[in-house]
Parts: sequence; C-alpha cells; structure tokens
Amino acid sequence: MTAVSIWTVALATCAGPPGVLPAHEQARAAAYLNREARDRFCAGRVLLRRVLGERLGLAPTAVPLVIAPGGKPALSPPHTGVHFSLAHAGALVVVAVADGEPVGVDVERVRPMREADAMARLAFSAEEREALLRLPEAERQQGFFAAWVRQEATFKLGRPAVTLFEWSPRPDHRAALAAAAPASVRHMPDPSV
Repeated sequence: MTAVSIWTVALATCAGPPGVLPAHEQARAAAYLNREARDRFCAGRVLLRRVLGERLGLAPTAVPLVIAPGGKPALSPPHTGVHFSLAHAGALVVVAVADGEPVGVDVERVRPMREADAMARLAFSAEEREALLRLPEAERQQGFFAAWVRQEATFKLGRPAVTLFEWSPRPDHRAALAAAAPASVRHMPDPSV
C-alpha cells in the first residue's frame, strides 16, 4: 500500500522567507500580471519546496525541480521515485506526496457557476451527470465540485485511479486525491508552523 501525505495550507501561511524560490521561479512569478495568481504560484512553490526538502533531506532551494513535458514540475534523478501533485484554489494550496507511485490532487473553491450544467455535460460521464441530477437542488453545487475535483485529480494522475480520496479542507472547498495504487492517506500539519 502506498502511503500518501497531504498538506493543505492557507496562502498566507506558506509565503515563506525571501530566498526560498530560486531565480528562475522568481522570474516566472514576476511574469504574472495578476497579483492573486502570482501569490498562488509563489505560495504553492514555497510549500512544495519545503515539503519535498524535508522529505529528501535538502534545503528548499536545493530541491531539484524541473519542468516535465506538459509543464508540470517534477523531481530530477535520482529522486524520481518521489511523486507529488500540487493544486491551489482561492486561498488554499494543497500538496500530495507519495513514494513509488504517482498521485494527482485537486482543490476547488465551491462557488456559484452559471456554466456548471454545460461543463458537466462536456466533462462528466453519463453516470456522473445522472448522479448530480439526482441530488436535491441545494446539494448540486457541492456535488458538481466534488465530481470536478475527482476528475481533475485523476487527470493529473495521468491514468485511471485505483484510490480516490475526497475531503473538504474548508466548508467552501472540495478536494480530491487520485492514486495509481491502493493508498493510505494522512493529513500533515502545516510545515511553516
């Protein structure tokens, strides 16, 4: 069974001291025109570098992150046996880490969406759409985002999920983890505390 660790942290708590991000990530962050997007990118990378640094016994700045095909960050050899996934939404950042098996994670802020029905028709299976329609109207918004994060986590995994784990990190957020093998999941404390 694969052990998966998940960190869910508020943006403000994972900003980190200056110098955690290497120059190329600082330059990428500076290219964002939208401040919120820039803050999410920085917070996500700081949290990712802290978590992976602790796991690998490295300083956060020494974590050998590379950009894999498709634009996703990955670890360079010899650390390719450590798999991770990163997501952010609203004021939350989520990182999932597993040894030996790929993982995918997603988080979304639950909010009104006029286009939810159209998105469900395009992205969800017939069974998922039917399950959503069977929900009482008051529960459909939560149901839509629960299905959405499951799909996104599986997409990030890049293959069919053997384990799907869902949770609500806050009342107004939904999150899901997809793992390529049977997995045990544990929530970790904020590494910046």
